[in-house]
Amino acid sequence: SSLNVRDKAGASDEIKILTAIPNGTKVQNYGYYTMVGGVKWPYVQFTRNGVTYTGFCSGKFLRK
Repeated sequence: SSLNVRDKAGASDEIKILTAIPNGTKVQNYGYYTMVGGVKWPYVQFTRNGVTYTGFCSGKFLRK
């Protein structure tokens, strides 16, 4: 399974999905997040296949 990375915080259909993070991928978060509907949407960065992606994903599916 995977987790969508979006250009803005939230799960609305109007928010563009940039890519998906494969399960088990490590991401960087520097403490910045946006609250949407009581859920933290951290601003994350990760690299996959030599490409670096930056965007928001639901904090409900991340772990330390």
